[in-house]
Amino acid sequence: MPSELTAETLKQHSVKERKALILEQASLIDATHITDDKLLKAYRLGKIISSVSEDYFKYQIEQNNNQESVLGLKQQSQVIQ
Repeated sequence: MPSELTAETLKQHSVKERKALILEQASLIDATHITDDKLLKAYRLGKIISSVSEDYFKYQIEQNNNQESVLGLKQQSQVIQ
């Protein structure tokens, strides 16, 4: 596994595998200054997700633009109905 998680890496895996990769990378973040467990988990996940989110969202938008995405106005209306 690469030392740094990227959107390219994530998009090659299933949702379950993506979750495992994100959790694994998050556990490697040094945050010894945070003592609250819930805050520590949120901080670590936030750091990982923010590092790949822009590229990952661009990829997802590209995919939606290349297909008949539910995000299209016509498709939204049909799905809502």
